[in-house]
Amino acid sequence: AQERAKLLYDCIDRNECYIGYADPSARSLMNVTFHLRDDKLTGEFLDGARRRSLGTIAGYKTLGGMRVSMYNA
Repeated sequence: AQERAKLLYDCIDRNECYIGYADPSARSLMNVTFHLRDDKLTGEFLDGARRRSLGTIAGYKTLGGMRVSMYNA
């Protein structure tokens, strides 16, 4: 779980398209949350994810963004 989460968080932290919203000291190993820097692209991002069978990554209703759950990853 630590290795999977690290891979995803590293990608989010290195890529200028994403913003992680959990403080690094409080990051979950099971639910990785992030936003796109350009909110206008969120719908397109989620559509692309659904086409790749990742249809459940829409984030929290109150925070928006994306949430990737890695329970069965």
